[in-house]
Amino acid sequence: MPDVVEKKVLYGNEGFGYAEIDTSAETLKYKPPVFIPGIVSTNMELEEKSTNVPGDNSIFAVIPGAKNRKAEIGFRFIPAKYAELALGYKTSANGMLIDTNTKKQHCIFWLTKELDAVTNEETETIHYLYNVMASETSVETTTTGEDEVEAQELVLSYSATKSSFVKDAEGKFCAYGKITRNIANTVLFDSYKNKVLLPTDVIPSAEPAALRSGVPAKSAE
Repeated sequence: MPDVVEKKVLYGNEGFGYAEIDTSAETLKYKPPVFIPGIVSTNMELEEKSTNVPGDNSIFAVIPGAKNRKAEIGFRFIPAKYAELALGYKTSANGMLIDTNTKKQHCIFWLTKELDAVTNEETETIHYLYNVMASETSVETTTTGEDEVEAQELVLSYSATKSSFVKDAEGKFCAYGKITRNIANTVLFDSYKNKVLLPTDVIPSAEPAALRSGVPAKSAE
């Protein structure tokens, strides 16, 4: 029986970005991603409540419930433009940010690094939450000594739901997806800086067939 648990150690957070939903046309799509430097931490939790159906003095069947994903992202700073989109702030003429609570749904993503505990191979994975609403958490400040400066971590909480337009190959709407860089998908993976990667994206045909299959191409004689 094959292992179902990946023997990988996650040790890095970087490349956090977001993408607005473009509603200018009938077909929804994402605008180009925008990156926010200074990501400190990520935490994603999954809740799934199943229903037990009793029968014959035992549990006859289990009906899987909906999956609810929540995430917390720690930042060193939050740009005003993202505060407007995700938190509903508005910038006044004098530069003051005003909380109008007109936040919008959007896509977020971030990159993690992993180390295979068996092969010692390092990989990179991009995590996508295709439709999130953000909320602020409390911020604490303390008085420090004249020679002490402590960088504040700003944490935003996210509730993720299924996107209304991101589908897989079977036409099912998606809430979360992740892609790990490998030989076959390197070109597609690296394009995440310019677009939101979707479940139905195909590996560019410019890549040799041998690379798409994961088999190194033979050198010309």
